[in-house]
Amino acid sequence: MTMKNLFAAALALTLASAAKAELPVLDFDQGAVDVKSLVSSLKSEVKQDKTEVKGVQAAYVRATRDCASFVFEPNGPAVSPQVWLQSTEYIQECHPVGNPPHQQCWERPGFTHNERVQVEILNRQPVFPWEKEVVEVCLEGNWLSEYVIEGAYDYRIQERGGYVTLTPGKRIPTSPDPAGLMAGRLTPAGAAFSIAFDDRWTSYYEGEKTAIKATLTEDVPGWFDKVIVEKEIAFPAAASYAVDFNDFVNEFQSRLRADRKYYVKWGFKRLGKVSKQKLVDRGETEHVQYAPALEVAAR
Repeated sequence: MTMKNLFAAALALTLASAAKAELPVLDFDQGAVDVKSLVSSLKSEVKQDKTEVKGVQAAYVRATRDCASFVFEPNGPAVSPQVWLQSTEYIQECHPVGNPPHQQCWERPGFTHNERVQVEILNRQPVFPWEKEVVEVCLEGNWLSEYVIEGAYDYRIQERGGYVTLTPGKRIPTSPDPAGLMAGRLTPAGAAFSIAFDDRWTSYYEGEKTAIKATLTEDVPGWFDKVIVEKEIAFPAAASYAVDFNDFVNEFQSRLRADRKYYVKWGFKRLGKVSKQKLVDRGETEHVQYAPALEVAAR
């Protein structure tokens, strides 16, 4: 820096100072100036008057997540409609405030990403009438992720530019159809009750078994209902199955009463390779008044 520039910088710093402190007087008419002393004095004054200012600190913190489910029906098309997904990024900004200083932070929306998504099952393989293939695609920030929620095959998933393809691999069991079995009416019979179940998909389970879990329960007004007997019975696949609780009277935890109503909590599972061997809870039947047969009551 030249002597002329140094004088100019020193003068600018002197004029910019808000403090009215005593500073060296610059008298250019008297010739030589003690530059070293002047600069030292200016540095000291600036140091005393300095206020620390920091800029706003900003950082990416999160992005919204937008998802769409694509459902492929058994006899439906192998290509889904197009769906737009949107995800907005959020930035956290912080600024020092107060005395003593502390950080004050807030979030603001940043960039919003939009992605057009479509799903196709390549070389689609047959599925059972109750099976659906369900794929979920999510956008978070600028990242797409794909998940097979339900599927009858082990799929290889690929995505390019929002176009998702699934290639079926080996066959895998799926959950059984909850509506595959329907309960008939709980009917008083003999010393207890009987109930029948109709199987909608028996032809697909030929050679396998279906297990029915049935719990005969007493409806106790104003209190907890009482379990009379609980049984799980496996049947060879057939159009219908019958559970007669008279076969288990000796296992009843309490005798049936004519002034009470009863119902059956039930569920089923498929035992074989067609479906997953998981218990499907089907709730309970209607509540029916117990009416013992005349010959039983006469004993």
